[in-house]
Amino acid sequence: MRLKLRDQFYNASHFSDSAIYCDGCDLPRGLKHVRTVQNYKNGLLIRKFVGNEEVEYTDTPWFPSNDQKFDVTAIATAFGYNRLFALRQFMYRYQGPIVLVIYATSTQEVHLVRYISTHFIPKRVTILFYLVSRYLKSSTVFPINRLRNLAIRNIRTTHFLILDMDLRLSLNTYKEVLSLPQFLYQSNRSAVILPVFFYKGKQILAHCSSTESCSYLYAMFNRL
Repeated sequence: MRLKLRDQFYNASHFSDSAIYCDGCDLPRGLKHVRTVQNYKNGLLIRKFVGNEEVEYTDTPWFPSNDQKFDVTAIATAFGYNRLFALRQFMYRYQGPIVLVIYATSTQEVHLVRYISTHFIPKRVTILFYLVSRYLKSSTVFPINRLRNLAIRNIRTTHFLILDMDLRLSLNTYKEVLSLPQFLYQSNRSAVILPVFFYKGKQILAHCSSTESCSYLYAMFNRL
């Protein structure tokens, strides 16, 4: 049963840019190769990827033009590379633009670049590595607000939606967000709240032992 749930979780497929590789699917070995940098100026390194391609990171503010088409980017943050197992599900469930910021120490950089090298990432997804030297005393502190601000500075749409990697969205979330009334998204004083529901903790935790194995059960309960 557990293997079946695992397969259901990882076989979720959405094709954005390629007819061959689904979003988050494994790439053939040797097709992409991203190297570690290990150049931590002042103990910090930020790397930016649009799809599988690394681009130069700049801190220049960006604002949409007045005539830009309404669109909504989902932004999320993650602590360490161990949340990457859920990225394929996240891309499957939110089929619009995504900006993901991953906080990790320098020792985890190799795992992050290996993921980029071995999985297909569509161009609608921007991933930023916020890498901190393991020698810094603050390396175990998760600066959630700083990471969210970094994600917001890297959106290229008119609006954004703050989400969590552990959320299991309904498959129609992006479609429903885009169908919001025009007066809402044209207002500077409007905010939209996405309802979130929690499963009963005992109902889930009694049948799993890790974040990953519990996610398999979430996927089973949330197929809509």
